[in-house]
Amino acid sequence: MKKVLKVLCIILAVVILVAGGYIAYVFIDYHRIGDMSLEVEGSAKGIATENSFTITSYNIGFGAYESDYGFFMDGGSESRAWSKERLDKNLKNIAAFLKEQNSDFYFIQEVDIGSTRSYQFDEREYLVKELNDKSRIFAQNYDSPYLFYPILEPHGASKSGIMTFSGEKIEKAQRLELPIETGFTKFLDLDRCYSKSYTKVNGKTLVLYNFHLSAYTSDGKIANEQLKLILDDMEKELLN
Repeated sequence: MKKVLKVLCIILAVVILVAGGYIAYVFIDYHRIGDMSLEVEGSAKGIATENSFTITSYNIGFGAYESDYGFFMDGGSESRAWSKERLDKNLKNIAAFLKEQNSDFYFIQEVDIGSTRSYQFDEREYLVKELNDKSRIFAQNYDSPYLFYPILEPHGASKSGIMTFSGEKIEKAQRLELPIETGFTKFLDLDRCYSKSYTKVNGKTLVLYNFHLSAYTSDGKIANEQLKLILDDMEKELLN
């Protein structure tokens, strides 16, 4: 009996040690990316200024969302894309769909660049291949530590961001940090930002805003705060 109790105590101690180590890792590794200037890539052929401008905004859901896909944070059971093959096919279809829109400006969200859930694919490559006649910027939204949940197929670490494509050359761009919750929820909702891209149309400055607000919060108030900050920023730009 003493040996059994001793073994059980050792197992319990190991479990506590592992759990404590993981919690410590999550807290230590957690960080925010912060404000920064963004690199502008690609060239633009210009847009027909006598016509109305067209805009496409699309949260691509890291290329995983299909009619039968249910993300675990939304009440489903899936934590990753179904497979590398299906992810590749989805991303090609998404990129082709975007090209078909023939829009002047594109605002794309949840573009992974090295996440467990999307098998380390750099999803920017699919979009750039089809929208190669546009000026573009990428703002990393979050860089999260490894989430060991669900247990059987952990969501893992996530690196994802937002992309803006413009038919007119982007002259400069910024990544700007958004407020987030300060409690434990921040580990699930991750970092948040918005991007501002400056371009010229008809001799006037056009500011392009792209953002992906918090989704998994305790009461939703932080998303309202984020939106207010962006609207205040837009108002300042209008007055300049």
